This record gives sequence, structure tokens and C-alpha cells, in this order.
Amino acid sequence: MKLNVLILGRCDYNKALYIQNKFLTERQNNRIDDTLILVEHPPVITIGKHGNESNVTASKENLRDA
Repeated sequence: MKLNVLILGRCDYNKALYIQNKFLTERQNNRIDDTLILVEHPPVITIGKHGNESNVTASKENLRDA
């Protein structure tokens, strides 16, 4: 079995999704072999439905530098 490995490193979510969809189409059309995509997305903070910014204890400077 042949397996391609694509290492994107840190990559914006939308760019990575575009690449994944492109590779999916190529694979579905048998133009490429199976491919493992390794990607790291920039950090994200998710605030729940009942949360607000006051629940985030990190400073804006620390968040910006992450």
C-alpha cells in the first residue's frame, strides 16, 4: 500500500480545509494515492453559550503571542 504524507505545519483552518477538499476530490477520482495530512491550527478559544470574555483569564497580550 502506498501512502502519501503531506506535512502542512501550522496552517490557517480555511486554507487547510481547502487543501483537504482538493485532495479528497483527487483521491475520489483515483488521481492520487491515499494521503495523510498533518496540520496544526493556530490556537482558538471557544467561549460556551453562557460564557463571556470575562471567563478568559489570559491577558490579551499572551493570547496574541500564542
